Parts: sequence; C-alpha cells; structure tokens
Amino acid sequence: LGFSNVVIIHGSTWQTPSKSALSNLNPMAIEVSDGGLSRPMNFNALINPGTGVLTKGAESATNIFSGTLAPKTGKIQFHFSNNQGAILTGNGVLLQETTNGGGAFLGKTNAGKIRIETEL
Repeated sequence: LGFSNVVIIHGSTWQTPSKSALSNLNPMAIEVSDGGLSRPMNFNALINPGTGVLTKGAESATNIFSGTLAPKTGKIQFHFSNNQGAILTGNGVLLQETTNGGGAFLGKTNAGKIRIETEL
C-alpha cells in the first residue's frame, strides 16, 4: 500500500519586477470559491505599481475587497467579505513566468480556493 493521490504542482522563479511590469498585470482576475461561500466570487483587482496595493476594479463582485502584492516575493494577501458580511483573508502567490497564480482562504468550517489570472 501507499499513497494513492496524485498532486500536480506548478511553480516559477521570481525576480522583483519593474514598476512598468507590475502595471502590465492590470487587471488581475481573482476568483474565490468554496470555503463556505454560497457561490464563487470574482474580483477584477487593479494594482498600484508604486505601492503594490490592490483595489477592486469595475465588474467585480459588490463585496468588500482590498489587498497587497509584495513585489519582492509575488505574495498576494487580500481581504474580502462573504455574503454574510464576515471579512475573510486570502493568501496566494502570483507565478511570474505564467499568467496565473493561486492560494487559499479559511472559511468558518473549511478552506476555500483562490485562482488568479493576469493579462500578460
């Protein structure tokens, strides 16, 4: 006997991008799902290339959304409200050599997933 599950892992190296390269990430499509949410939520996040601050763009879910992208590491952290008004924290990473990333958040009873896509 042994392990029966197969896990596929994606990764890429990270180099601190220039401010112009960061502006090319706009907009970032961030989808949060599962984790006790009644339905997936989509945010079109805009990054300020000078500060790394993420704000909610047009055509996003009406829920609260704010966060940051750490240019030195590619780590994304953001806060959003679920449909019951609770504020949840999502943590993820953007993969520099691809146009996507991912992460997770903790709901009240289980974990949820985060999918990130950029226009690069």
